[in-house]
Amino acid sequence: MSYPDEVFEHICCISVLEHARDPAAIAREFQRCLKPGGSLLLTFDVSADGDRDISVARARDLLGLLHDDFVFATPFSGEDYLDETVLSHADDVLRTPWFRRHQPELLPWRFVSRSSLKNLLRGKFGRPFYDLAVIGLVLYKGEYKDAR
Repeated sequence: MSYPDEVFEHICCISVLEHARDPAAIAREFQRCLKPGGSLLLTFDVSADGDRDISVARARDLLGLLHDDFVFATPFSGEDYLDETVLSHADDVLRTPWFRRHQPELLPWRFVSRSSLKNLLRGKFGRPFYDLAVIGLVLYKGEYKDAR
């Protein structure tokens, strides 16, 4: 990015990093552009059931890119949280089934995709919704001081 070093107090990256060609370069830019003590709000969607391209292993890799340069303020940043069983069954994980039951109009993937339609025409029946878990993180550049 063409921004100077340490220019931003906050950076938001919502469901983008997991789709980037070089997420490590982006993570380095986040670190470079944030002021000391600045915060990074980061979300990415994880396929708890392995049906989509953002696997639990990929999510672990993304977290690994951030562990050296940021302090995690959110408690669920470890590998124990990024477990297929936890993501698929925990009550405190924001997942597609919750939206399907409570607010289906908020599902961005509520319509049939082109590949799903092709599979349907081939006689392959799958789930109409992807089962994704939303991982949301708050990270700080430098020391994190809990304001509670």
